[in-house]
Amino acid sequence: MIKNRQKRIYRVFLALTVAFTVLIFLTIGFFDSFGDSAPPILFLSFFLGIVCLVCTVIFLKRSREIDHALTDQSYIVQWDYTGEKWNAFMEKEDDFRTGQRKITFIFLTVITVIIFMMFVIFVEEEAKLAMFLVMLGLILLYAMAAFIVPWLLRKLRKSEDVTVLILPKGVLLHKQFHSWDFPMSKLASATYEKKPFQHLEIVYDFVDRTGPRSYTINIPIPDGVNEQKAHSVIEDLKRSNGLV
Repeated sequence: MIKNRQKRIYRVFLALTVAFTVLIFLTIGFFDSFGDSAPPILFLSFFLGIVCLVCTVIFLKRSREIDHALTDQSYIVQWDYTGEKWNAFMEKEDDFRTGQRKITFIFLTVITVIIFMMFVIFVEEEAKLAMFLVMLGLILLYAMAAFIVPWLLRKLRKSEDVTVLILPKGVLLHKQFHSWDFPMSKLASATYEKKPFQHLEIVYDFVDRTGPRSYTINIPIPDGVNEQKAHSVIEDLKRSNGLV
């Protein structure tokens, strides 16, 4: 059975939104009792409440998108994989993502070193060590995100049967849901690739806090699906997004 994990995330953010809202009213109601802590608590509660509210709206929309697809069977295709087949795909996918993460890690590290070394050169002597340590801390965080966390996830990965849904405006890739049904997001391309394994390569564009970005989704072709059927899925996906 396909689980809508977006619904669980939505409920978590909804609970956090309610909690921060209650904290805002408590701080206002007992402002004097909080003393000097009242202003920062009020500010943080308001800021985090807004963030959680935005996340609640986003994940509610994503949750409803999956529910609609499952209820009405409005998805383009459903592909099922055994745990063994999926693990074999994930090994190749890990190699692909590791290459991308290395590039990102090197880029961020170089930018961070350039910026912080300028500060280290020009700041006062007593602040040089602190700036240098902050720079090393950031590089360590980059390394954890790029290498250590993915390694831990691979070690904790369970062997289980997997279902993939290709929707007109998104892809439910096992536990990951990718959607381009948002403003300034769109499907960029969908192609059939034979190397390093037979798969669909779906690329969508979106905008985040760093600016315009693209993300590539690799979907392995399951046993029993020939090249003609794979191309048919691609055509349906492109047609749903006005690319043909």
